[in-house]
Amino acid sequence: TLQTLKYDKTGVADAVEQLFFGCSDRKVCIIDLERTGTLNISIEFTCTRGEISPVNYAMMTGGDTASESYRNPKTWTLYGEKNGSRVTLDHQEDGGLPAENKKVKVFPLELNGASYSKFVLEITAVTGEHHDNQRQMQLAEFYFNDLTAVPTPTPTPAPVAQVGGNNYSNFSSAVSAWKNADDGTVLKLLKDVTISSPVEVLGTKKLDLA
Repeated sequence: TLQTLKYDKTGVADAVEQLFFGCSDRKVCIIDLERTGTLNISIEFTCTRGEISPVNYAMMTGGDTASESYRNPKTWTLYGEKNGSRVTLDHQEDGGLPAENKKVKVFPLELNGASYSKFVLEITAVTGEHHDNQRQMQLAEFYFNDLTAVPTPTPTPAPVAQVGGNNYSNFSSAVSAWKNADDGTVLKLLKDVTISSPVEVLGTKKLDLA
């Protein structure tokens, strides 16, 4: 799930949040009312599931693109942002989005294991010239594909028992190792363990509860 944090615009016909609704019948349409200079549309968003390392991203054209293809983004840069620094993840000088309705184009990413939770999409040109003396940008959807979630490190469980100098985090495994050990081997409990059944003492093996 992606959430919009911020976007810079001079006019919006359809809310930019609709880029992330997962619905092809929705779209965002941003109108450049200034009409001159470099187009500058900056959309910042964050991933609510935390840091991700996507292998590609996709854009879907709007539902009326066949007749309004001049609205398609042409030039853009996708950034990942972490600790206040932006890293360019992909730049398209001419992204070649189809002049067709609701068509998806996928763009590969090579992040080399880097992960981000905040992203910025900057669009600096659209396919067509001014329309009614305006420049317009339209997209139906933006989303990441094949998300690779960054795993949360799993802490190593503290040992609960020791057999012959070897630590075990699972009591049953410790008992099994103790039963198969040489006579005289001690099974020592290192922390409080609930024993649901009597421990069998074999030969001269010892159970140290101290």
